[in-house]
Amino acid sequence: MTTSSSPTEEFAARLAQPKSIVPVALAIGAATFFLILDLTAINVAFGPFQRDLGATFSGMQWILDAYATSMAAALLLSGVFADRFGPRAVMYTGAGIFALASMMAALSDSVGLLIFARSVQGIGAAALLASVPVLVVHNFPKERRLVGFGIFGGASGIALAGGPLIGGALMAISWQWIFWVNLPAMLCTVLALYGCRSLGRSGRALGGRTLSAVVLGICLFALVFVLTHGYDMGLGDGRIVAGITVAIVAGGVFVGLQRFPAYELIDLALFRNRTFVGINLITLLVNMAVFPLVLISVLYFEIVHGLSPVQTGLRLMVLTVALFVGSAAAMAIQAKIGRTHAITVSLVALAAGLALLALLDTGSSWTTLIPGFIVAGFGMGVFNPLRAEGTAALVPEETTGMASGTGNSLQELGVAAGIAFSGTLFFQTMKDHFGAGFDELRERAAGGAHLPVEVSAHLDDAFVTAWDRVVLFGAATIVVGLLVWLATGRETMFRYEP
Repeated sequence: MTTSSSPTEEFAARLAQPKSIVPVALAIGAATFFLILDLTAINVAFGPFQRDLGATFSGMQWILDAYATSMAAALLLSGVFADRFGPRAVMYTGAGIFALASMMAALSDSVGLLIFARSVQGIGAAALLASVPVLVVHNFPKERRLVGFGIFGGASGIALAGGPLIGGALMAISWQWIFWVNLPAMLCTVLALYGCRSLGRSGRALGGRTLSAVVLGICLFALVFVLTHGYDMGLGDGRIVAGITVAIVAGGVFVGLQRFPAYELIDLALFRNRTFVGINLITLLVNMAVFPLVLISVLYFEIVHGLSPVQTGLRLMVLTVALFVGSAAAMAIQAKIGRTHAITVSLVALAAGLALLALLDTGSSWTTLIPGFIVAGFGMGVFNPLRAEGTAALVPEETTGMASGTGNSLQELGVAAGIAFSGTLFFQTMKDHFGAGFDELRERAAGGAHLPVEVSAHLDDAFVTAWDRVVLFGAATIVVGLLVWLATGRETMFRYEP
């Protein structure tokens, strides 16, 4: 008499089969690095985009946010696809979309077309990013799974901080090469995936889930619009009121749809686990606080100090190295003091690092920023892999895509919201401080025009005022995240409770 194995037993048995992790490491590293690189490398491209495409700062915000927002909207559905069809098939699809959209972006001759291409890029990026945690679970035994998440965190951390340097180097050729480089990168990812294990699952029809993803996308784009333009338009403006209304209604509809199995992108039972809630909330807050730092640092080096993109990237190497060291040390720290305390350490370092950046003053050397870059970079480097590994550890292996998709969606929403809100706060503060003629002056400075000494000094003073406001807002946001984590983070609660 034979007995049939349970799905969980069959899954474990197939994972026990020997498989080289080298192609998995290559696929994870290449996909993650270039996805995050496309968030950061174009930060140094404001001048070329302004010169060649007529981009304004608001247009630059949307070039960044279109990518992050569409990625956030598509991540949950991509996670469901990865659980059902296996991560390899979903990553093949995502690599194809990402490569084609990158080609479209490189050939763009207007800001509108570039924003559209970036939105499509975000969809391909979502398919790749949502599949990475599932790929780790399918190919690494439990005792080595932290290595896989360490690769993921390290690649994302290096791309986050190294993007400006790489972007500056590519722009020495032309800004189009920021996108052309993605084509060989996606080819390498596809080739590496041939050596990876990928297990699919049967499941319900996906039509209803696609509708949920569309509704979520509408909600997120409306929210980003409000955060981008609410400060300058005013909350009473009809367009802002409409944006708030759309975000609230679409958000309510999305949550309502999740109560029906046919439309489910998120298992609401996950949110009965307070540690799951906590780690996702701090993911949102950390990325909202930290990511605008890269964009504003680039503006500091290029506008205040008049540096080239390559020179800017070289100075940001301080942040890059700190991120790399933090990512490399993250799993050792967790093994020594536990996940809960390790994440606490990362949040304390982030808050302290952002506070140290407020030491910048008019006439300061850029070296004033080094302590803040080191401390904040180390904290972010530690946080990234712990967040990814912790989220995946909450659920059964066959639902890793759904849980990780939730965390990654909130990560990208934090990026989009941070750029939208902090970017607007930064430039509106400068405008209020500087007064009439600021918009024309800003475009002259970004275009490399020489400014009179007295005007340049006034601009520097306005910049430092805005800088302080943004970095202190970021530090306060991290402190809120730390309080959330202290109230919710429990070592023993990393388990799924349906």
